[in-house]
Order: sequence, then structure tokens, then C-alpha cells
Amino acid sequence: FFFQPEDGIRDAQESRGLGDVYKRQIEKQITDCLPEDFNELTIAYEPIWSIGTGKIPLQSEIREMHKNIKEIVFSKSKKNVKVLYGGSVNEQNIQEILSVNNVDGVLVGGASLKIKDFLAIYGSAVKHLKKNYNI
Repeated sequence: FFFQPEDGIRDAQESRGLGDVYKRQIEKQITDCLPEDFNELTIAYEPIWSIGTGKIPLQSEIREMHKNIKEIVFSKSKKNVKVLYGGSVNEQNIQEILSVNNVDGVLVGGASLKIKDFLAIYGSAVKHLKKNYNI
């Protein structure tokens, strides 16, 4: 975990499907690491099982997790946060990820070390922003 300026929420695939138990685990992670006072905060949600595997959660799972993180932080701090998605972000899935409600951006991991891959991801993200936000 790091809070300067982002914090990471990690998720083990075997915890999924546990409903309230799973949500309490995530709430505890956030509560334990949330600074008492902050002006802006960005949290990265990064499923452990997705890192470097090329696999990502379903859009509905990403949307639900980002919604839960935002709700938990707001309930504790009365402040809104941005939530990034991380975990196997690549040129093929960047537009799909960015189209999910509650995703405020992405955290690019290993692909950021390969300039061609990173520039391809960046280019796809720019295309997505221009198409959907008239930027």
C-alpha cells in the first residue's frame, strides 16, 4: 500500500463470491490505510490474480468494486476519491476498461516498462477520451 498520491486495493480471486465477508475485507483495507485528512486521494484497485496474467475481471465486477471503494471512502471521510483500475492493462483491453462506470483511469504496470506497449496503451486511451468526451 502507498498513499502518495495513490493507494492500492488488492483482491485475491479466491475471496470473490464471499459476499459480505469480501466487502468487509476491502472495507478493512481501506479503513486501515485511509489518512485522517486529505484534499485529494486516488486509489488503485488491482486484483492480485490479474497482475501480469492478461486476465481482467468482468466489467460488472470492476464497476462493483470501484463503486464499493468510493462508497466506503465517502462513508469514512465524506470526501470523493478517484479510483484507477490496474492489473493486466494493455492495448487490447484499455478501451473496455475505460468504458466502465466508476473507472477514473488506469494504473499501467509491466507494460509501462516496454515503450512500444506503453505508447500503444496511451494512444488507445487518447482515442477513447476523444471519442467519448470530445477532448
